[in-house]
Amino acid sequence: IVIAASCGASSPSGTGIEGTWALRSLEVDGAPIEIPSDARSRSLKSVALWIRFESGELSGEGPCNAFSGGYEFADSIITLTDVASTVVVCGFGGQVEIVIESLYGGLQLGVQFPTPQTMELTGGSVRTIFERTSDSSLNR
Repeated sequence: IVIAASCGASSPSGTGIEGTWALRSLEVDGAPIEIPSDARSRSLKSVALWIRFESGELSGEGPCNAFSGGYEFADSIITLTDVASTVVVCGFGGQVEIVIESLYGGLQLGVQFPTPQTMELTGGSVRTIFERTSDSSLNR
């Protein structure tokens, strides 16, 4: 999977995509998708989905499934490798799980940093906004 990246506002030096990001909004086909209040990840109860990019490794968790893999980020392009996900069916996470599926479903996603603390991923019919969050928020 190749994700093209461009910057609206530049991301701060040394941070870029690395770090932990919490899903704040989701659109499919231009329509906002309401994230159900009970759709929460197991380890970060304040959000429905989080994703972490760290030293070439990708990990994250939604309300139903966890995922991991590798990535390379160079020249404003992120290439995801060997992304795998658990396959747990649950009723309350439905639309949020679209984000996880997009990571290993062959979509090319654009990456923008509207602010240093905000990342936008877009691809196909899916648009997501993530906000940088602290790793200390995770219940490990």
